[in-house]
Amino acid sequence: MNKKGAIQLSMSALVIIIISLFVLATGISLLFKFIDTSEDVKERLDARTEAEIENLLLAKGQKVALPLSTLKIPSGDNDIFGVGVLNIHEVDDFTLDVTMSRYQDSTKAEQTGSEITKEAESWLLYSKAPFTLEQNDHTKVSILVDVAKDAPKGKYIFNARISDSEGQYGNTQKFTVIVT
Repeated sequence: MNKKGAIQLSMSALVIIIISLFVLATGISLLFKFIDTSEDVKERLDARTEAEIENLLLAKGQKVALPLSTLKIPSGDNDIFGVGVLNIHEVDDFTLDVTMSRYQDSTKAEQTGSEITKEAESWLLYSKAPFTLEQNDHTKVSILVDVAKDAPKGKYIFNARISDSEGQYGNTQKFTVIVT
């Protein structure tokens, strides 16, 4: 009877080890997928908007710039907006906040409601952590818009605000996502 109990215990341990290895392998593969996706997002932003952001910030002296303000994104797809920030004051910490302003459905009727706002704002992925800029230094912040597969078609207008230690920094930048 002792041998039978020992065999059952070792079989249970073997099953637990196999399940644990499967969970570990799945976690590692997801980690690599997320890393690859984030690198792809950064490359897409760099290739498309780097020169335009620098032109608006450095040549035209804007404190906050959003060069591409409208994108057509099919349901279930994603794209990126880039916001540039130029610090003309002393060293300071800045934050980005993005909120939905309004939504027009495919008939161009204005729709309101917290459900639409919450859903549309859940598509946004950007760093909410403060970032520090030296005087006369500039940076760009990516906003990934990952439209849900079941998103209602229409025009979604968002406000992007940069804040520093004194409050809002620069003008509010508006960008539009047209879900097709």
